[in-house]
Amino acid sequence: MNGDLFGFDTADPLDVIERPGAVAELQDAMHRWPERLREIFDVERALSMRAGMSEVDATRDAVERTFAIAHYLGSRMLYFPGAEKLRLALRDMEIHRLQGRVSVEELARRFSLTPASIYHIIRTETERTRAKLQGRLFD
Repeated sequence: MNGDLFGFDTADPLDVIERPGAVAELQDAMHRWPERLREIFDVERALSMRAGMSEVDATRDAVERTFAIAHYLGSRMLYFPGAEKLRLALRDMEIHRLQGRVSVEELARRFSLTPASIYHIIRTETERTRAKLQGRLFD
């Protein structure tokens, strides 16, 4: 063990990627991987290649990240919300962050919402933040 964050040695399974022709062998062997793990690998590899990595480096990076995710989250039932829910959550966090610095009317224009929606988001995010910081005395 090399004592990394995830408690496993990431170098061992990755050494195979360095051999000539290993990328093609990996693609052939991936049919034994669960479908979601293959999808995670494909996304990681595509992002690495988009960032300018070579095919071998992108594959190595994707394998390393996929192994880390599988090691950390493996054997758990997971739900990943759709991207739209994540976008809305990030939008609401940004509205909450900007409150008091930018007028409600400007926030409504910027995010294509009504002022009433902005007030609702600010109230909800404030309650969420307060509950996180203070906890709840009575449930």
